[in-house]
Amino acid sequence: MQKHITKIFLIPVAFLMLPNLASAEIYSVYALINFDDIQPNIGTSQLPNSSSVWQWNLDSYQNDIWTNTVSHDGTSDYIKRYSPPYNNDHMGWENFGFLEIDNTKAVKGNSLKYTITGGKNSNYPNGIGALVRNKSEYIALDRSTVINGIAGMPYLYLTNGTVGSNAFHQPLAAAKTNPSNNKFTFYIKGDPSLTIGLGGYDKAPWTTWSIGTFSGTGYTGGSHYYHDFAINGGQWTKLILGSYPDWNNAGFHPATQIVNYIPQFFGVYVANGNYTGTAMTPYSTWMDEFQFEYDNYAPQNSETINNIAIEYYPVTKIWEIGFRDKYWALNQSKASYELRYSFSPITNENWNSATPVHTQANPSFRIEDRTDGRFKRNNLSAYSSLWAQFKLMSSADEDIFLSNKRIYFAIKDISQDLNDLHKINPGLTGNLVGNGRDYINASSTFDYATDSQFLPYISRFFYDLPSDEIVDVVPPAAPTGLSIH
Repeated sequence: MQKHITKIFLIPVAFLMLPNLASAEIYSVYALINFDDIQPNIGTSQLPNSSSVWQWNLDSYQNDIWTNTVSHDGTSDYIKRYSPPYNNDHMGWENFGFLEIDNTKAVKGNSLKYTITGGKNSNYPNGIGALVRNKSEYIALDRSTVINGIAGMPYLYLTNGTVGSNAFHQPLAAAKTNPSNNKFTFYIKGDPSLTIGLGGYDKAPWTTWSIGTFSGTGYTGGSHYYHDFAINGGQWTKLILGSYPDWNNAGFHPATQIVNYIPQFFGVYVANGNYTGTAMTPYSTWMDEFQFEYDNYAPQNSETINNIAIEYYPVTKIWEIGFRDKYWALNQSKASYELRYSFSPITNENWNSATPVHTQANPSFRIEDRTDGRFKRNNLSAYSSLWAQFKLMSSADEDIFLSNKRIYFAIKDISQDLNDLHKINPGLTGNLVGNGRDYINASSTFDYATDSQFLPYISRFFYDLPSDEIVDVVPPAAPTGLSIH
C-alpha cells in the first residue's frame, strides 16, 4: 500500500558570500514554481486567481489544483490539495479545507496557505464541520468551520500528471533540468501543536512531517519512498531532502544512497506524521520556496547525516535542528555530532574557522548545555532521528543574521577517532563519552566500508530569514555567488 500526499514547488534563493570564511563554490537553484506572480487572496471574499503560468481550477476530485499551462519538455506539472479517500490511520483521512495565496506570511514574496476547516478521523468517521473542498465552497457555506475539533491534515501533491491515476511519466521539470541535482528543499510553517514529544523511554523524537517521493522512470517503473522529519511546529522550517530516504514503500530501509534519486523525482507529497488529526480547527499551514538544489562542493557526508530540518524562533532566538542517522533498530547505534555556523559557505577546509553553536540543555532527550556545538544520539530503539535546540554564540551574530538574512550551517559526525575510524572518538566529553559506533565489535551491524568514506567530512546547508520575520538592522550586503536556472 502506498501513502499519498502533496508537495509544492520552489523559488530561487540569493547567496551571500560574506568575509567570515573564504570560499568560491556556488550553489545552483532550479525553481519549479514561484508563488509571487499569483495574486494574494486571503481576504474573506477573495477567490483564487490564475497567473500567466498557472491556472487555478477544480479537478475531478473537486479540490483546489494548479495546472501549469506552459509545457515543460512535453509535460505539465500539477499542484493539488489532496483529500485521501481511504479514511484510515495508515493511508490518511479526508480533510475539509482550501488553498490560498498569502503575502503576509512568506519566506519570500507570497506563500501557499493551506487551511483546514474540518475533516474525519477514527473518532469522527462521518466528519466534523461542513464539507469544504475549496474557497468557493467555504464562502458559499458562510465560512463554515468547526471550532476546537481535532481533525484533518494538510495533504499536498506535486506531480507531472494528474493525481489519482497512473499518469506519472517523466521527472518534474526542475528535477531534470540538471541531472546532478542533489537536494530537494522547501520551507513549511505548521501549527504549534505539532510536537516531537517529551522524550519517552527510548528518548525518541516523534516524526512531525512525512514527505513521500516517487522516483524512477515512471509510476510503474519507479519506486515510492518516505523521508521523515522530527521537528516542532510553529515557525518556518526548512526541510532538506537528500539522496538517502528513510524507507521504501515495500518496507525496506535503503542500505546506502540512491544514485540519480533526486533528478528522477516525478512526484512528491507533503503530510504530517499524524494522520488521525493535526490541530484544533480551523488552522493553517504555509509552504514556500520549493526548489531543487545542486551543491557542487565535495566531498560531503550525506551517508550518516541526511534529511535535515532547521527552524528558527525569532522571539527567543532559539533554533532547532532535526536530521536522520543511517542506522535503525540497532543496539549499538550511538552517535555524536557537532554543528557550526558562518555567514559564508562552510567547507571541510574552513570548518575550524566556523563558530560552534551553543547547544541548549534538554534532559528529556539527554542533551546537555554545551558551547562546543555538540549533541548526541544514544537511543537504542527502532528510529534514527536526532534533534537538538541551540543558539548562535552571541547577540552580535544574531544581529548579523538579521541583517544579512542568510546563515550557513555545517554538521560533522564526530563519533569516530579520525586516526582510526573503527574506534570511538576518545575526545568526546561530558555525556558524549563513548557515544560512537563500535565498528570493531559490531562489524555485522555497521557498514564501515561505506561510512569510512564519508565520516571525515561535513554536511552543509543554509537558512534564509523569512520575510515576515525580517527586522531591518543595517542594509544587507550585495548577494554574490548565486547561480539560478
